[in-house]
Amino acid sequence: MMNKIFAFDNTLGYRFGALMWLTFYIPSLVVLLVDTTKGVARDYLAMGSLFSVLSFLVYTYYFFEGRPASTPSQVAITSESLARWVLAAYYVPADIVDSSSIGVMNGILLTASGLFLVQKMVTQLYVNFYQQEYLDYERGLTMTGREPQNDHVGEADNANA
Repeated sequence: MMNKIFAFDNTLGYRFGALMWLTFYIPSLVVLLVDTTKGVARDYLAMGSLFSVLSFLVYTYYFFEGRPASTPSQVAITSESLARWVLAAYYVPADIVDSSSIGVMNGILLTASGLFLVQKMVTQLYVNFYQQEYLDYERGLTMTGREPQNDHVGEADNANA
């Protein structure tokens, strides 16, 4: 069952996960650099981008631990999405989403984090009830030393060993 639940995360893996992260991070940074809008919308985008940097830190840590991408995905995306929504509630969504480039970017990020949050909360609830199953699944992937989509990578190296 864990193969089905975490197929997207582990198929995307760290390589394409980093690219997906950059597709959100770079536009946010560029918008912050070029749009001079002041106020809560700007504050929201800046703080949300800092949450994103922390998520990247979590991904990098688990990458060097040799863990499958589903583990940092559960940890980082769930936490970042929850934090973004608390921050949005604090600043009031109507005040952070508007027609400025910062407001539009906030709308995109809020929508994306909402979609990620729903998916991650469902998987987290499942894992909470089947923790050992996930730990066994994770250990199996960790022991291979590579993510499922990379099973063909290194076969030539193994044949030469």
